[in-house]
Amino acid sequence: MAGGPIQVERNGRMISIKNNATAEEYNNFIDGLANGYESYVQEINNLINEIKQCISKCNPLELLKYAYHNFFMSILGITSEVQQTKEQVYMGREIEYIQSVLVSSESYYDFSVPPNDDSKTFYCISEKIQKLYTLVERYCIFHTAKIKKEKNIELDLEKEKFLVEAQLSVFVRGDRYSVYEIPTIRTLLQPHNDEFIKQYNISVDDFVKGLESIKKSLTHGVMDTMGILNSLHEDFKTSMREETGDIREKYNNHIEADEKLSERKEKFIENFCGYGLFDLTKLTNWPKKLLEDLSFSLNENKRFYEDDLYGGWPLVELPVYERPFINVNDSFYCFDYYNLFDNIYRVIQKLIKRVDPLYAQKWNKRQMEITESMVGDLFKKVLPGCTLYESNYYPKNKSLKDCAENDLIVIYDDNIIIVEVKGGSYTYRSPILDIESHIKSLETLVGAADSQAERTLTYLKSAENVKLYDSKKKEKCNISINDFEEVTLMCVTLDNFNEFAAKIEKLNFMSLNKNTIALSIDDFRVYTDYFDSPLTFLHYLKERKLVTRNKALNLNDELDHLGMYIKHNIYSDMYSNENYNYVNMYGYREEIDKYFNSLDNESIHIDKPVQNIPGEFLEIINFLDKSKLVGRRKLSSFLLNFAEDAKFQLVEGIKRMLKRQKEINRMTQLSLMGEIPMSLFCHQPSISDMPEEECREYTMATMLKAKDKFRLELHLFYDNNNVLIDLKFKFHQYEDIPDEQIGQLKQVGDKIVLSRIENFKKVKGKKIGRNDPCPCGSGKKYKKCCGK
Repeated sequence: MAGGPIQVERNGRMISIKNNATAEEYNNFIDGLANGYESYVQEINNLINEIKQCISKCNPLELLKYAYHNFFMSILGITSEVQQTKEQVYMGREIEYIQSVLVSSESYYDFSVPPNDDSKTFYCISEKIQKLYTLVERYCIFHTAKIKKEKNIELDLEKEKFLVEAQLSVFVRGDRYSVYEIPTIRTLLQPHNDEFIKQYNISVDDFVKGLESIKKSLTHGVMDTMGILNSLHEDFKTSMREETGDIREKYNNHIEADEKLSERKEKFIENFCGYGLFDLTKLTNWPKKLLEDLSFSLNENKRFYEDDLYGGWPLVELPVYERPFINVNDSFYCFDYYNLFDNIYRVIQKLIKRVDPLYAQKWNKRQMEITESMVGDLFKKVLPGCTLYESNYYPKNKSLKDCAENDLIVIYDDNIIIVEVKGGSYTYRSPILDIESHIKSLETLVGAADSQAERTLTYLKSAENVKLYDSKKKEKCNISINDFEEVTLMCVTLDNFNEFAAKIEKLNFMSLNKNTIALSIDDFRVYTDYFDSPLTFLHYLKERKLVTRNKALNLNDELDHLGMYIKHNIYSDMYSNENYNYVNMYGYREEIDKYFNSLDNESIHIDKPVQNIPGEFLEIINFLDKSKLVGRRKLSSFLLNFAEDAKFQLVEGIKRMLKRQKEINRMTQLSLMGEIPMSLFCHQPSISDMPEEECREYTMATMLKAKDKFRLELHLFYDNNNVLIDLKFKFHQYEDIPDEQIGQLKQVGDKIVLSRIENFKKVKGKKIGRNDPCPCGSGKKYKKCCGK
């Protein structure tokens, strides 16, 4: 399908888009956008003024309540953000935009006049706001075209692309799954408990309890309110089965005669007809001073409309980002769930620093300490038994007088993870106003961390053994980098800029190590709850690291990486050898979203999405998880690399071996060839073991015959019920075979091949065809292998 110079092709689930525009067509396109810039901006400004005028005449609380219910009803049944239409996303932004307009402009609504049915006006405002967001979303294209034409320069297209993505990300909400909102905020604020008490005479626990109440009201309040109504009806039906007459009068009398029923009725009226679901004085016990400091009154904010070009545009920082609540007639309300929970930590941080500037330095220190502690605790959870070294120091120039610092080193078997933690905040400046602040934020939070991690790795490689020290220059440990087969660099940030962290290495204006993984604490917490197996987590982590080298694959969400791992296992090299400049995957996190969103709703049970792996295969991985075997990470990674069908084939092979060995009363062997070079030996109580030397010789002879670079010798020990009770293994390297053993091993290899050929003929009862797979297991045709 083609539309002008744009060609769109579909092949299965892959949709490819190609721009075939000539230079002339491209320049004409840019000129058209640039020439239409002024009228486009005027259309946006006219719409902003229309919305402002309409809102000024409305009851502020009724309008916000309408916007809340409009959004709430639109997302019923939505279990993943990828299921939301653009219209539903814009509905979620209506609340914050309406509130921002209310606190930044005059309200002409007369509260003394009985309210009218303004639903048509509300609907009109909603449509106008959706149109505004649609126009604003496309504005960056006109803006870029105008600059290109006026300045007649070649733009840095990478930066312009980043500008568009950064501006679109302004409309994204939901930093973390709802089940994590309260635990995360409680942990981050707890170190500042003394300052909360000092400034507002309230503990962090009481503040968080208020947030819990708000969260419950905004997420479950509507359904709970309808539940109250249903319970009143059910109670009435039960009590009045035999009654006749005026049902309405009897209904009212029945409720008024019962104090508890009356309270439930008032609760329903308050929540359904009034503003009980949003009234902070009823939802929390927060002091008025705190509510005032977190709220704007009508027309209190003077900055939203002051910018000459972007005044009132949803592109700029909205007043609700600074103060999430609204004060109407000295009552305080919260209508917007996402704005509150995405921003409340940074809002409190700025508030405390504003009311007590002298506390700023202590806040930063405590913030860094708790952030590093959170990351350390998450590693302990996902890698139980790992060795952690926190706040590590080492000499820059072989002298302890000048030391560099590393936040965290995690050791698990032969895997070492060098971690840098950044608690700084990502810029709140609008990208269209200050794109450089976004680039600087990425350089500060990720670029600097990447350099620090790389510097630590360089130090670890500087000698066979190096020492790490604590802050007092006291020796902490010795590390030999040669002990580790897998080295991972990680940057973990407190702020969530997921849409860029998920592909940070693809941003060409940043010079990053291609092996560095950048992710937020929010996403890391998801990993720690998703992975039950530490070795499976490390297998995924390796894939996540390898995909940083894939130039084509660009993902916009960290959990799309996890979704691709669940679906494809080895996803790091997908599309890397195909003719695609930019591959974006969409929807891979959908099942993950469904699962984690269900954790905050007791009425819903959704199974965790996992790879399709046979139980007997997982039994091996779980055994390794619980063991202390040296090299278990390498073995598990080798096994987990198997494709899905290979995992099932291995299990079937093990089952056949266990059954056959009992039938013939001796051990057999299973050799896998090609990309999974492995010789397997299954031990059973009633079967005599093959001598260790014979197993080793068998494995190495097979390796030599197949010309493998390496081969795994794996021993599985089962009890009488075929339950795995022990495991031993060794990776043999081709290059390690002594020259004096090669001749003998070749003879053994020839015997093994001859035995397989004879066994094939015996079982099949026919000769081997020249085009048949060779029985030796090489994967080649017989005529090109042993049948030469």
